[in-house]
Amino acid sequence: MLQAIRGKAGSWIVKILFVFLILSFGVWGVGDMFRSGGPDQTVAEIGDIEISVADVDRATRQSVEQMRQLFGPDFGMEQAAAMGLVDRALDTLVTSALLDQAAADFGIVPPDSLIADEIRATPAFHDPSGRFSRDIFLGLLARNGLNEQGFVAQLRRDISRQQIVQAVATGAGAPATLAENLYRYRHETRTADTITLTTDLAGDVPAPTDEQLRSFHEANGAMFSSPEYRDLTLVTLSVEDMSAEVSIGEETLKNEYEARIDSYHSPEMRRFDQVVAPDKAAADAVVSAVRAGTPLAEAAEQASLSVIPLDWTTRDAMLPQIAEAGFALPENGVSDPVETPFGWHVLVATGHRPEGTRSFEEVRDELEAEMKLERAHDRMFEVANSLEDALAGGTALDQAADQLGLSTTRIPAIARDGSARDGMAPEFPDRDAVLGTAFSLGEGETSSLQDTPAGLYYVVRVDSVIEPAVRPLEEVRDQVAEAWTRQQRVDAVASLAESIAERLRNGDDAKAIAAEISATFARTPALLRDGSNAGSTPRPMVRELFEMKVGDTAVIQDGDKRVVARLTDITEADPASAAEAVAEVRETAARQMAQDLVGQFTQALRGQYDVEINRSALDQIYRPG
Repeated sequence: MLQAIRGKAGSWIVKILFVFLILSFGVWGVGDMFRSGGPDQTVAEIGDIEISVADVDRATRQSVEQMRQLFGPDFGMEQAAAMGLVDRALDTLVTSALLDQAAADFGIVPPDSLIADEIRATPAFHDPSGRFSRDIFLGLLARNGLNEQGFVAQLRRDISRQQIVQAVATGAGAPATLAENLYRYRHETRTADTITLTTDLAGDVPAPTDEQLRSFHEANGAMFSSPEYRDLTLVTLSVEDMSAEVSIGEETLKNEYEARIDSYHSPEMRRFDQVVAPDKAAADAVVSAVRAGTPLAEAAEQASLSVIPLDWTTRDAMLPQIAEAGFALPENGVSDPVETPFGWHVLVATGHRPEGTRSFEEVRDELEAEMKLERAHDRMFEVANSLEDALAGGTALDQAADQLGLSTTRIPAIARDGSARDGMAPEFPDRDAVLGTAFSLGEGETSSLQDTPAGLYYVVRVDSVIEPAVRPLEEVRDQVAEAWTRQQRVDAVASLAESIAERLRNGDDAKAIAAEISATFARTPALLRDGSNAGSTPRPMVRELFEMKVGDTAVIQDGDKRVVARLTDITEADPASAAEAVAEVRETAARQMAQDLVGQFTQALRGQYDVEINRSALDQIYRPG
């Protein structure tokens, strides 16, 4: 079975798992290993499996972290809920649970031997020589908060899901005729002659009259309107603010040092350069060369081997036989060859840190900073809870902040983009996050307590809303005149383009017309339907060309420019001359059909196992009120 799975590792069947399984591995199984409290209200029941609010929250937060890489650090849970990431996370968890339930009912239980082989084959658990290392395996799990039992259980579930999906998707296939027709459709090319007209060709435009300006101003008021402004009241809490209020006595610091003294103890540590040879003869040659004065890197190169640095490490972190040899070496000493299951090791000692405990004086400032930060966090959460309670009890934001000793910031007439009506935009932290919240509220409304990835907590109130208003003509006369002139040029070019299109329809030469009016003539490359090779050719023109017959002419808008195009050639694709490409199209079509089959299968499982969703449990967390 393992070989069958690996044999299909590059196939379209297993690629389907990226949609239906791999994501679920990250948010379903691993989530189980990270359970640490939080909401435990059931959100969904699938047969014997329950999904809690905590499960969905963990899955959603993983998606939020991914979205922050695209949209920046201010992307938060509110945006995630608005974009449907919460629902998507729940759907992924439900799909995973359905497959787990089906695997249980079908009696699919991968044997221990398959699990062991899969773990041994995982590159992340290999040492530099490419062999499985149990030490690396356990260390990697530990660094990610996992244990071996939980990881094996999850892997067993994952393989069970793979076997179900493979069974469903294996029957998908695309007929050769379908693949050939798809290839013809996708690889047909079209070529056109084009004349590009810019607003420079419009010539001089007379200055507008007052009546023309007035009419243009009235017809395009939105172009000359001020943005919506809002007067805000902002209260913020941060660890930095709280930390300034914290003081810790010397006696307290000393007591804490004694309580934490184990954390300041460092075991003996060594650093090495290592060479792993395939046999003892090669290792002996390296040792002899180094002891004769040859640098290890040069000796290794002579033996066609590589030097592997081992950074600061403890005795317990190394294989026992290597540790015994390495920790007995003097500075710059070279070991005799040591045999392990991975080969013959030669070590050169490059650094030594003796065992010891850092004194109170050495760690005092570090300890004080840590304790201040801890107490500041505790104080901040206490104050945040008190602020929330006060606001929930009907206390006004200003009064609640005053009672808790928090500063209040007044932000007058600010727009969503951070600009101020008076041109003097005030400074305040996490501007985008605060303004995003403020402009989601109605006039007079106060937000709930919000937090940002930077660790800021804040509450914002909208004191008043100043609606957008059209600025008087006299205030924006120059802007109106500029916009009117630009529009005249655009209209003139559009009219010129229509007249050129008519000439092309009558058989005039495109290149000659372009030269006549000093426009730009070009012949497009052989364009594909999807525009992937369009280059600077406007995409709307590509779409238009594939609706035309040879000789047809069209005018395409490209910003302020106009492009007049006449289709000159259609080249049909020949599947017989592209067997490899047709095979790829056929494989892609089969993969899409397989995805559809798996989707239909999981939909059928929903009916079989009677999926029950408790929407109110999610709404209490992500859509309060």
